[in-house]
Amino acid sequence: MKSTLLLTTICLLSAGCVAHAHTAPLSPAPTIEVTLGWVWIDAHLSHGHWTKGHWSHPHYGQSYKRFNQGPPPARPHGAAHWAQGHWEGQGPHKRWVAGHWK
Repeated sequence: MKSTLLLTTICLLSAGCVAHAHTAPLSPAPTIEVTLGWVWIDAHLSHGHWTKGHWSHPHYGQSYKRFNQGPPPARPHGAAHWAQGHWEGQGPHKRWVAGHWK
């Protein structure tokens, strides 16, 4: 009698656990795109202003060299870091310096 009562109690207490043991229906996996190098981004309209075509890298940012010049060169050595294109100088001597490795 005691064993039947004990078995019945265990079955009743574990019934709540069984209801939560089922997994949710599988949803489609998200699409993951990995870019390992420089990619050409076509010119486009973005937030009301025109963005010209440029080379883009997920880690180093953008390089505004023309498409026919190709992407920037490979990293020359392990200690090199990418310097984004920027303006240098002041007044009439102000000039654009393209992105490059330092």
